[in-house]
Amino acid sequence: MREITDHTWVKIQDRDYIGRIAVDQKLEEVALLTAAISKAEGLEVANRIMDRGRIGFALARCKQWHLEDDRVTDDDLHIYYRYATDSMRNAEAILAKELPHIGL
Repeated sequence: MREITDHTWVKIQDRDYIGRIAVDQKLEEVALLTAAISKAEGLEVANRIMDRGRIGFALARCKQWHLEDDRVTDDDLHIYYRYATDSMRNAEAILAKELPHIGL
């Protein structure tokens, strides 16, 4: 499985065009991964592994920060980023350990 929390993931924290590209890319990858798990193992398994959509939600909040939405502060970014990172790493570990047969 190709890791989603790769060298591009850490760029989400950067307030520049690279950070914005990174968050868009990772939002898409998380959505595609969720759909692939759901197709292979069912929606309930996808929800369990991908934390019921909260990873994507946290990344969407990071994107709001990049769009300079005043409702998302620098502190909020770090909270959402850390949550998304920890949850995505947990999801990657579950996939590698419990579902290597689906080849994601």
